[in-house]
Amino acid sequence: MLPICFWRCSTKKDCSEEGVDNSPETTVKPFLRWAGGKSWLLKNIDQFLPSEIQSYYEPFLGGGAIYFYIKQNHKIQGNIILSDKNRGLINCYIHVRDNIETVIEFLQRYKNEEDFYYQMRDLVPKSSIEKAARFIYLNRTSFNGIYRVNLKGVYNVPYGFKSCKVLSISEMGHILNRTLLHNQAALTISLRPWL
Repeated sequence: MLPICFWRCSTKKDCSEEGVDNSPETTVKPFLRWAGGKSWLLKNIDQFLPSEIQSYYEPFLGGGAIYFYIKQNHKIQGNIILSDKNRGLINCYIHVRDNIETVIEFLQRYKNEEDFYYQMRDLVPKSSIEKAARFIYLNRTSFNGIYRVNLKGVYNVPYGFKSCKVLSISEMGHILNRTLLHNQAALTISLRPWL
């Protein structure tokens, strides 16, 4: 059995596991894997960014690599709007922002086992918080973090046989603070009140 290993680190001592660095200089990385992610761009992005950002709008949030980097390394003065057409993705971010402790409690119960994965994949969670935790679990344990649904809207990605990795998401609630999250296509959001 491979444990899923989702947990929160509150002190350096608590994070003595391999691969966890809880020092202040450490940039919190996206907690979701996402096809088309922009993590590769981060090493060169600073040269294109202003020293201060008045308002930040991310129309295709996905894993949020650009947002998490900018939020932690640049001062965003004004409004932050994060958007994506994927309803499950936005629900996940909302609960990580507003209910991180409950999301972590759910994640700590999950096992990184093939049979358990397929049970979770077939499960229809009752609450939106359970849906958020399930979304993270499936994303982190599925094949290549792919998000794919069939014509009926049912998630159908196979198990990924990933080894246990530490995933510290407790800081995400703080990083997502002051953000407006929208489940809309990029072109349908009105920016008029923000400009």
